[in-house]
Amino acid sequence: MEDLSLKEYADDANVIRQRVGKKLAGLRIQKGLSVRQLSDISGIGASHICKIENGKHAAGLDILDRMCQALGAEIMIVEKKG
Repeated sequence: MEDLSLKEYADDANVIRQRVGKKLAGLRIQKGLSVRQLSDISGIGASHICKIENGKHAAGLDILDRMCQALGAEIMIVEKKG
């Protein structure tokens, strides 16, 4: 693993949060759920879901798993190619 400066690490973390949030929002919309409905199903606050979907909050794996379970999805680690 290459060494990253603190700024590079923060930039990478922001990109990852935004990418994950966008994917979760897309799944929610595809399932026809509002943020409030996902909140009710998952037990996660609607404002928390909004922050996650907008990449403004770094959610833990437990929260991400609850959201995924409510959306009929799962968390996977996939090895990069190349």
